[in-house]
Amino acid sequence: MRRARHALPALLVCLAGCAVVPNYPAALPELAPADTRVGVSPDITGRYTDRGQGFSPAGESEGEMSLTQLLGVRAPGGSVLSNAEVVVIAGPANGVLELQSFQGDELLGTLRRPESDAASVGSAYPETYAGNKGFVFLPVETTHSGSPGVGGYAIDESLWLRKAVDGSLVVLHRNVGAGVIVVVPVWRRSDVWYRFPVAAPPTGGT
Repeated sequence: MRRARHALPALLVCLAGCAVVPNYPAALPELAPADTRVGVSPDITGRYTDRGQGFSPAGESEGEMSLTQLLGVRAPGGSVLSNAEVVVIAGPANGVLELQSFQGDELLGTLRRPESDAASVGSAYPETYAGNKGFVFLPVETTHSGSPGVGGYAIDESLWLRKAVDGSLVVLHRNVGAGVIVVVPVWRRSDVWYRFPVAAPPTGGT
Protein backbone atom coordinates (compact mmCIF):
# COMPACT_ATOMS: atom_id res chain seq x y z
CA MET A 1 0.00 0.00 0.00
CA ARG A 2 1.25 3.47 -0.80
CA ARG A 3 0.00 6.85 0.33
CA ALA A 4 -0.38 9.62 -2.22
CA ARG A 5 -0.08 13.16 -0.95
CA HIS A 6 -2.20 14.64 -3.70
CA ALA A 7 -5.85 15.27 -4.49
CA LEU A 8 -8.25 12.65 -5.83
CA PRO A 9 -9.76 12.92 -9.30
CA ALA A 10 -12.80 15.16 -9.61
CA LEU A 11 -15.25 12.27 -9.19
CA LEU A 12 -13.90 11.28 -5.79
CA VAL A 13 -13.63 14.90 -4.72
CA CYS A 14 -17.33 15.39 -5.43
CA LEU A 15 -18.19 12.25 -3.52
CA ALA A 16 -16.13 13.47 -0.57
CA GLY A 17 -17.72 16.89 -0.44
CA CYS A 18 -21.33 16.48 -1.52
CA ALA A 19 -24.27 16.48 0.88
CA VAL A 20 -22.29 17.24 4.02
CA VAL A 21 -25.17 18.52 6.16
CA PRO A 22 -28.12 16.21 5.30
CA ASN A 23 -26.70 13.29 7.33
CA TYR A 24 -26.20 15.43 10.45
CA PRO A 25 -27.11 13.46 13.62
CA ALA A 26 -30.16 14.65 15.54
CA ALA A 27 -28.23 13.93 18.78
CA LEU A 28 -25.97 16.96 18.17
CA PRO A 29 -26.88 20.63 18.66
CA GLU A 30 -27.92 22.59 15.60
CA LEU A 31 -25.09 23.96 13.48
CA ALA A 32 -24.46 27.69 13.65
CA PRO A 33 -25.46 29.68 10.55
CA ALA A 34 -22.68 29.99 8.00
CA ASP A 35 -21.99 31.30 4.52
CA THR A 36 -22.03 28.23 2.25
CA ARG A 37 -20.24 29.77 -0.72
CA VAL A 38 -17.14 27.95 -1.93
CA GLY A 39 -14.00 29.62 -0.62
CA VAL A 40 -15.70 31.18 2.40
CA SER A 41 -14.66 29.71 5.77
CA PRO A 42 -16.67 30.13 8.97
CA ASP A 43 -14.87 31.47 12.03
CA ILE A 44 -14.21 28.52 14.36
CA THR A 45 -12.10 30.46 16.87
CA GLY A 46 -12.56 29.04 20.34
CA ARG A 47 -11.28 27.01 23.25
CA TYR A 48 -12.48 23.40 23.24
CA THR A 49 -12.07 20.28 25.35
CA ASP A 50 -9.72 17.76 23.77
CA ARG A 51 -12.10 14.84 24.32
CA GLY A 52 -15.28 14.68 22.29
CA GLN A 53 -18.07 12.21 21.66
CA GLY A 54 -18.66 10.72 18.22
CA PHE A 55 -21.94 9.83 16.54
CA SER A 56 -22.94 8.08 13.35
CA PRO A 57 -25.39 9.86 11.03
CA ALA A 58 -28.11 7.68 12.61
CA GLY A 59 -27.19 9.00 16.08
CA GLU A 60 -25.44 5.87 17.35
CA SER A 61 -22.47 6.41 19.67
CA GLU A 62 -19.06 6.00 18.04
CA GLY A 63 -17.03 6.51 21.22
CA GLU A 64 -14.63 9.25 22.24
CA MET A 65 -11.96 10.99 20.17
CA SER A 66 -9.06 13.34 20.89
CA LEU A 67 -9.38 16.60 18.96
CA THR A 68 -5.60 16.97 19.08
CA GLN A 69 -5.08 13.61 17.40
CA LEU A 70 -7.93 14.11 14.96
CA LEU A 71 -6.46 17.42 13.77
CA GLY A 72 -2.91 16.08 13.69
CA VAL A 73 -1.35 18.44 16.23
CA ARG A 74 2.02 17.00 17.26
CA ALA A 75 4.74 17.75 19.79
CA PRO A 76 7.72 19.80 18.50
CA GLY A 77 9.63 16.56 17.87
CA GLY A 78 6.76 15.07 15.90
CA SER A 79 5.50 12.62 18.52
CA VAL A 80 1.78 11.97 19.00
CA LEU A 81 0.21 13.88 21.89
CA SER A 82 -1.91 11.76 24.21
CA ASN A 83 -2.19 14.04 27.26
CA ALA A 84 -3.81 17.16 25.80
CA GLU A 85 -6.75 18.62 27.70
CA VAL A 86 -7.68 21.69 25.68
CA VAL A 87 -7.41 22.74 22.04
CA VAL A 88 -7.36 26.45 21.18
CA ILE A 89 -8.28 27.35 17.61
CA ALA A 90 -7.71 30.76 16.03
CA GLY A 91 -9.28 31.65 12.71
CA PRO A 92 -9.25 31.06 9.93
CA ALA A 93 -7.92 34.61 9.64
CA ASN A 94 -5.53 36.24 7.17
CA GLY A 95 -5.11 32.95 5.34
CA VAL A 96 -4.04 30.92 8.37
CA LEU A 97 -5.77 28.43 10.68
CA GLU A 98 -3.88 27.99 13.97
CA LEU A 99 -4.37 25.01 16.27
CA GLN A 100 -2.76 24.73 19.73
CA SER A 101 -2.99 21.89 22.24
CA PHE A 102 -2.55 22.43 25.99
CA GLN A 103 -2.28 20.41 29.17
CA GLY A 104 -3.26 22.88 31.85
CA ASP A 105 -1.35 26.04 30.95
CA GLU A 106 1.46 24.15 29.20
CA LEU A 107 1.56 24.42 25.40
CA LEU A 108 2.17 20.93 24.01
CA GLY A 109 2.06 21.53 20.28
CA THR A 110 1.04 23.95 17.54
CA LEU A 111 -0.13 23.37 13.98
CA ARG A 112 -0.71 26.09 11.39
CA ARG A 113 -2.52 25.37 8.15
CA PRO A 114 -2.38 27.94 5.33
CA GLU A 115 -5.35 28.54 3.09
CA SER A 116 -5.25 26.43 -0.05
CA ASP A 117 -4.20 28.26 -3.20
CA ALA A 118 -5.62 25.48 -5.39
CA ALA A 119 -7.95 26.41 -8.22
CA SER A 120 -10.82 24.54 -6.56
CA VAL A 121 -11.66 23.25 -3.09
CA GLY A 122 -11.53 19.71 -4.44
CA SER A 123 -7.89 20.21 -5.37
CA ALA A 124 -6.85 21.39 -1.89
CA TYR A 125 -3.72 19.65 -0.67
CA PRO A 126 -3.07 18.09 2.75
CA GLU A 127 -1.78 20.51 5.40
CA THR A 128 -3.98 23.31 4.01
CA TYR A 129 -7.58 24.41 4.61
CA ALA A 130 -10.40 25.69 2.43
CA GLY A 131 -13.92 27.01 2.91
CA ASN A 132 -16.66 24.78 1.51
CA LYS A 133 -20.41 24.41 2.13
CA GLY A 134 -20.25 26.44 5.36
CA PHE A 135 -17.40 24.37 6.83
CA VAL A 136 -13.66 24.67 7.24
CA PHE A 137 -12.51 21.81 5.03
CA LEU A 138 -9.25 20.05 5.97
CA PRO A 139 -7.99 17.45 3.48
CA VAL A 140 -6.06 14.76 5.35
CA GLU A 141 -4.69 12.25 2.87
CA THR A 142 -5.45 9.86 0.06
CA THR A 143 -4.49 6.21 0.44
CA HIS A 144 -4.18 3.95 -2.63
CA SER A 145 -4.10 0.17 -2.74
CA GLY A 146 -4.44 -2.49 -5.43
CA SER A 147 -2.63 -5.00 -7.58
CA PRO A 148 -2.35 -5.79 -11.32
CA GLY A 149 -5.22 -7.88 -12.67
CA VAL A 150 -7.34 -7.30 -9.59
CA GLY A 151 -8.00 -3.59 -9.52
CA GLY A 152 -7.36 -0.52 -7.45
CA TYR A 153 -9.01 1.30 -4.57
CA ALA A 154 -8.51 4.77 -3.14
CA ILE A 155 -9.66 6.19 0.20
CA ASP A 156 -9.97 9.94 0.60
CA GLU A 157 -9.91 11.17 4.23
CA SER A 158 -11.06 14.65 5.21
CA LEU A 159 -12.30 16.75 8.12
CA TRP A 160 -15.12 19.32 8.09
CA LEU A 161 -15.24 21.82 10.99
CA ARG A 162 -18.00 24.20 12.07
CA LYS A 163 -19.37 25.63 15.28
CA ALA A 164 -22.72 24.60 16.74
CA VAL A 165 -25.20 27.12 18.12
CA ASP A 166 -24.07 26.33 21.68
CA GLY A 167 -20.48 27.30 20.83
CA SER A 168 -19.11 23.77 20.72
CA LEU A 169 -17.00 22.58 17.80
CA VAL A 170 -18.48 19.97 15.46
CA VAL A 171 -16.10 17.92 13.31
CA LEU A 172 -17.16 15.56 10.55
CA HIS A 173 -14.55 12.85 9.91
CA ARG A 174 -15.25 11.53 6.44
CA ASN A 175 -13.67 8.63 4.55
CA VAL A 176 -14.72 8.02 0.96
CA GLY A 177 -13.49 4.95 -0.90
CA ALA A 178 -13.94 4.21 -4.60
CA GLY A 179 -12.34 2.00 -7.19
CA VAL A 180 -12.71 -1.08 -9.35
CA ILE A 181 -12.28 -4.64 -8.07
CA VAL A 182 -11.81 -6.98 -11.04
CA VAL A 183 -14.47 -5.31 -13.26
CA VAL A 184 -16.91 -4.23 -10.55
CA PRO A 185 -17.03 -0.55 -9.50
CA VAL A 186 -17.14 -0.13 -5.73
CA TRP A 187 -17.87 2.89 -3.55
CA ARG A 188 -18.16 3.39 0.19
CA ARG A 189 -18.48 6.37 2.50
CA SER A 190 -18.00 6.43 6.27
CA ASP A 191 -19.03 9.47 8.32
CA VAL A 192 -18.51 10.10 12.03
CA TRP A 193 -19.60 13.38 13.61
CA TYR A 194 -17.74 14.56 16.74
CA ARG A 195 -18.72 17.28 19.18
CA PHE A 196 -16.07 19.02 21.32
CA PRO A 197 -17.61 21.20 24.07
CA VAL A 198 -16.38 24.65 24.97
CA ALA A 199 -13.55 24.39 27.53
CA ALA A 200 -13.40 26.32 30.80
CA PRO A 201 -11.50 29.63 30.74
CA PRO A 202 -7.73 29.33 31.32
CA THR A 203 -6.27 29.78 34.78
CA GLY A 204 -3.04 31.23 33.37
CA GLY A 205 -2.14 32.99 30.19
CA THR A 206 -3.49 30.47 27.64
